[in-house]
Amino acid sequence: MADVDNQKLLEMAEQDFNDAIARARAIGAKLFELRPATNLARIMKERGETEKARHLLRPICDSFAGVDGSSDVKDAVRLLEELAG
Repeated sequence: MADVDNQKLLEMAEQDFNDAIARARAIGAKLFELRPATNLARIMKERGETEKARHLLRPICDSFAGVDGSSDVKDAVRLLEELAG
């Protein structure tokens, strides 16, 4: 039963992250897109969906290239490196 509950929670979190990403994209707020995308990519990584996670995270990280990044940017870049490795 606990596995079913955990799966449901993950599905709800994934939907919330997707909603947050969509809202941030709608207003062009890249930094507000980054954190939910990073969290969603972590869920995908745990599921073994590394290619899908890279596809989600790479364009967002690329948009911060050359910028002295915040801890959120550095965290996302580290995750993207893990996904590539």
